[in-house]
Amino acid sequence: MKQLYKITPLILIFLLSTVGYMIRFEESLRIYSFHNVTNSSMSPYIRKGSVIVSKSTKDMDIKKGDVIVFRYPIDMSQKISHRVVDIGYEEGRYYKTRGDANDSDDPWQIRQDLIVGKVIWIIPYLGFAVSFSQSKVGLFLMVVLPLGIISASEVSHLKEELKMIYEKSRRTLFVRRLILKIHRMRRAMMLRWNSIR
Repeated sequence: MKQLYKITPLILIFLLSTVGYMIRFEESLRIYSFHNVTNSSMSPYIRKGSVIVSKSTKDMDIKKGDVIVFRYPIDMSQKISHRVVDIGYEEGRYYKTRGDANDSDDPWQIRQDLIVGKVIWIIPYLGFAVSFSQSKVGLFLMVVLPLGIISASEVSHLKEELKMIYEKSRRTLFVRRLILKIHRMRRAMMLRWNSIR
């Protein structure tokens, strides 16, 4: 049970770091991707500071009312998550979107090549921790400092183990020397006994 308490923070730090890495460098697990929500355009459904998980989908799987993640048509490096409010078929299928907190539809049409995926899971407030962990202070407090503490703890345990092994080997050596002395004394006594007879 004591070991579980030591491992649990490591697992949490590892998971948080992994999600942060995946968000920062736009890595995805094949069809799933993670996104940090940095504005309130989808409030109250998706709040600022949440992490959303999206699943890449085929064009026909998206329906009116679904929340999708897509590349911002003006700046492709940014991603937006908005709700599909209409589906059109001019020069192929396209989607009209709107943020739940917005009063009007977005001024662009979203085609399949801009869609990253459909939102399937929302993790509230995790985005704040991910954003913090990506800062220099956050990296130090959430990764470097815990690893330092764990390393120091392990070094301390290693010292104790080595000390125990050393003490055990000293005792074993003492016992061996004692047995050797007894054996020599016995042998000497046998030689004297044989010489007296």
